Amino acid sequence: MTEKENTEESGKNLFPLIFALLALFYSTLTCGRNFVWKNDLALWDDATRNSRQKARAHNNMGLAFAREGMFEEAKGEYERSLGLNPYQAEARTNLGIVYYVNLRHDEAIEEFKKALKFNPNHANAHNNLAAAYAGLGRLDDAEEELLTALRIEPGHIKAHLHLGIIYKGKKLNEKARGEFEEVIRINPGDTNALAQLESLK
Repeated sequence: MTEKENTEESGKNLFPLIFALLALFYSTLTCGRNFVWKNDLALWDDATRNSRQKARAHNNMGLAFAREGMFEEAKGEYERSLGLNPYQAEARTNLGIVYYVNLRHDEAIEEFKKALKFNPNHANAHNNLAAAYAGLGRLDDAEEELLTALRIEPGHIKAHLHLGIIYKGKKLNEKARGEFEEVIRINPGDTNALAQLESLK
């Protein structure tokens, strides 16, 4: 079997594991300034009607919809936000996440790349792009994006976790172990990393 075939086979075998761990990543990989309020939808609906910064308000309302699992509504809000200001890395990233959780990986990749065009140092966008690549079994591309994310933000927990999963899929168990251990060093209670370490024994 050629090296390319080995990589493709590893990607296929790894897909169920990656999907299981990353299916909910949309809620943890958006920009840190977005918070959850009990009345998110009402709050941001009012903001989109009254705010002078309507692009941001539509983006935040999209986040509120996404956190309720209302992805089509979220998509509409992100698109409205981008219609008002197409140069927002954050809204592009959030739109890509909606595509990702609906398994529309190619469209997710396109949006994450656009986000990175506007902000090449957006560590979350690199991490999200890696997740989309991994969903297609493109492990080398995913690894490259995760390494870039970690150069920008060395303490990015999700990037370390995802890189460990990529290494595990490539049978690079010592490298995988190192990434999972780094996650635990940063966040000792991380159950995903602990479970992954256990699986390497």
